Amino acid sequence: MKFTPFSADRKSSHQFTNLSVRIIQVDVGYTVRVRLYSRAAPENNAWGEEAADSLEAASMMVEDLAAEFSIVAAQIKIDISMLDPRAGTRH
Repeated sequence: MKFTPFSADRKSSHQFTNLSVRIIQVDVGYTVRVRLYSRAAPENNAWGEEAADSLEAASMMVEDLAAEFSIVAAQIKIDISMLDPRAGTRH
């Protein structure tokens, strides 16, 4: 399954090196907010927001976006906010 989390100019010459992600659990699903940027050229940045029906789908969106722009794991920051962190986890 391929996701397009937000529309960015995919043909632009911008080279993003960092990805900042916030995944927020809402009443029905998750909101995924992303920001792509380069520390070398801070004026080159893009951001967007998309809905996901599961945490797994949100994770896939992030994975696809990082792969598309060749952003390495060390340059990805992820913040996850859940309504009840214990719900849906195995204890």
